[in-house]
Amino acid sequence: MNEVKQALEEIKQVMAKQLPAEVVEAFNYSIEDLKSQDELKSVVEVGDLFPDACLLTVEGERIDLKELYGSSKLIVSFVRGNWCPFCSVEVSFLAKNYAEIKQKGGEVVVITPQKSSFNAAWSTEASFPFRVLQDKDNALSNLLGISFALQENVIPYYKALGIDLTLINGNEAYKLPIPVTYIVNEKGIVVYKYEDKDYMNRVEVTELLINI
Repeated sequence: MNEVKQALEEIKQVMAKQLPAEVVEAFNYSIEDLKSQDELKSVVEVGDLFPDACLLTVEGERIDLKELYGSSKLIVSFVRGNWCPFCSVEVSFLAKNYAEIKQKGGEVVVITPQKSSFNAAWSTEASFPFRVLQDKDNALSNLLGISFALQENVIPYYKALGIDLTLINGNEAYKLPIPVTYIVNEKGIVVYKYEDKDYMNRVEVTELLINI
C-alpha cells in the first residue's frame, strides 16, 4: 500500500492549484537541475560503514551519531525541514508507524540542517517519539555527498513563500540535503539506502519495515 505516495500526490495537486505557475515551474526546474548533477549522490553504499558525526539535539546539546547505535537497526532519514510539506509527510508516517518499527527491532532518527530551536518546536508540536537532530551547516550531508546549494533563481520564490533559509538554518549557504534514508545496523553498517533527487518523492514506510 503506497500511503506515502498518495499523501505526496495530494500535496502536489494542491500546490498546482494554489501556487502561481511560475513558482511551480521554478520548483520543477530545481528538481530537474539536481537530477542532471551526476556528482550529487551518496558516497555511502550498502555494506559501507556509516560515518560518525556530531549532531545537535533539540536542546542544542552535542551528540555523536554512533551513540544511537545499539540493539536496534537505525533508520536515518535526512530531510530539509518542517517548512517542507513533503518532509512533513515522510516524518509523520515514520511517527505513525513507529510502534511497528520498534516491534521489528528498529529505531528512527531524523536529521535536518534547520536550527535546534525549529526542531524543538516541530518535535513538540507533532509529539514525535524519536529524535530530530540538527546537522549544523550540513556537515554530515556534505560528508555524505548529498547536500546541494539551492539554485539562485529559485531562492526568491522560497523567500516569497516565507522560507528564509538563512534564518531557518542559521547560515548564509542556502544548502539543503537531497532526501536520503539509510538503515544502519547495530555495528554501524549500512544495510539499506533510499535516494531520490526529487524531494517530492519519499520512501514508503512499508519498504523500510521490510528491510529492518
